[in-house]
Amino acid sequence: MESDREKSLVAGADAFLPKPVNANDLLHILEARLGVTWISTEAAPAEEVPVDPLIAPPAGDLEMLYNLALRGDMRRIQEKADSLAQTDENYKSFAAKLSRLAEDFETKAVLELIKHSMEEHQ
Repeated sequence: MESDREKSLVAGADAFLPKPVNANDLLHILEARLGVTWISTEAAPAEEVPVDPLIAPPAGDLEMLYNLALRGDMRRIQEKADSLAQTDENYKSFAAKLSRLAEDFETKAVLELIKHSMEEHQ
């Protein structure tokens, strides 16, 4: 109410916000009173980043990776992914994704990636 606002300002308040408090109004008052500048955490519009295609290694390597994944041997999968990336530039994106999934122990995702790649080879 307007009378509450007047009473608050007479009592020494610098600003007054009625309930329910609007977050944007509160932030503007704090900015003005404290002399701060807010930094937004909202993501800027994403620029289109070219995505390298996932080129899978030969079927033999995929079978070995699949067996390692079935055993849950994420350490060996990471080692094999590193080896693939060093062996052939074409496998770098695939190896990076595989390594990232293995590092996070995303067993199901590792199995899906390898299985999908094996199906593409057929």
